[in-house]
Amino acid sequence: MENCALCSKENFCYQCNTDQAFVVDSSGKCAYCGDHCTACTSSGCIGCSAGYTLTSGECTALCSLIGCSTCASATACAQCNTGLTLLSDGTCSCGIAHCETCFNSVCKECDEGYFYNMLNSTCDLITSSLMNASGKTHVRLQTLVLAATIIALTAVLL
Repeated sequence: MENCALCSKENFCYQCNTDQAFVVDSSGKCAYCGDHCTACTSSGCIGCSAGYTLTSGECTALCSLIGCSTCASATACAQCNTGLTLLSDGTCSCGIAHCETCFNSVCKECDEGYFYNMLNSTCDLITSSLMNASGKTHVRLQTLVLAATIIALTAVLL
């Protein structure tokens, strides 16, 4: 019998080969446990190869993608963290352009060169008119951010 280490004359397997992830099924045959599975029981996979994690009895790729909770592959996400949207290219986004980090659809950190505009919930480009001669953020930008913060806090308190 294929992948069987110990079987009866009636072609009923009692123990599958241990060099691969197989388990004896109810019909006495060795059933494959799944890709990247290193050990399994009749209820599913219980161990995964390096670079994979056990999720609901199956091995899924470990995620190093920003905002991704379950990877489809090393370069594509299958499921994003709460509050993020899975895009067609396999990345996660909060839906705010130029936002690097967000929580509950509110941007917490914009990409470099952008600031979060609380008035319209966008990451806006820091233009030269918002910078002083030394390249530091101009008082106008700081005032804009402060005004937006005050408006947002006032709305919460009302």
